Amino acid sequence: MEITKFLKTNALVGVIILGFSTLLSANEIYITQIGDSLDLDITQDGKDNEFGDSTTDAGLYGDNMVFSITQTGDTNTIDAIIAGDSYTGTWVFTGDSTTLTYNVIVRQQLAVAIVTL
Repeated sequence: MEITKFLKTNALVGVIILGFSTLLSANEIYITQIGDSLDLDITQDGKDNEFGDSTTDAGLYGDNMVFSITQTGDTNTIDAIIAGDSYTGTWVFTGDSTTLTYNVIVRQQLAVAIVTL
């Protein structure tokens, strides 16, 4: 009886730890920023890197923005809206399975995004 109880308890603990390690592997950022002169640098290193997703966008709204992101690992995702008078950025992705969905809305001047896959 004691051995069976011990095995069941250890099996349950193993399942719980495995579940938490799966949950903790995601690297998700959701942000809505409004205001001028944003200078934002993001580095995500790991698996399942997300900057916004299909249900919760990342939104950057304002003039004269600089936004750079580096995602290293498998399954990188960006789902973002960038809106303002000018935008400059560098996006670097290293790993397998990168998905980009973004809108850059520039009212008057220039948008420059350098994307490296």
